[in-house]
Amino acid sequence: GSTQRSMNVKFTDESVYPSRLPETGFIRLPVVLSVFPVSRTTWWEGIRDGRYPASVALGPRARGWRVEDIRDLIERTSNAAAAAVISR
Repeated sequence: GSTQRSMNVKFTDESVYPSRLPETGFIRLPVVLSVFPVSRTTWWEGIRDGRYPASVALGPRARGWRVEDIRDLIERTSNAAAAAVISR
């Protein structure tokens, strides 16, 4: 069976990370992981499980993520973490 993992994502300075992203466009995996600090393995498992957004083909051998999708993911995760703290 599959094991459900909790989202233990910690942002060291939430106000800085979103500003490091371009307004629109695509970003590659190293940039994604710099603003959403999880391991590569956790990232790929999250895509497979539907927790994280899928990549899009940028070329025959290049994949990227829509900046808007990553901003939405950060927002959702931040809101979920805040709700968990409030409900304690």
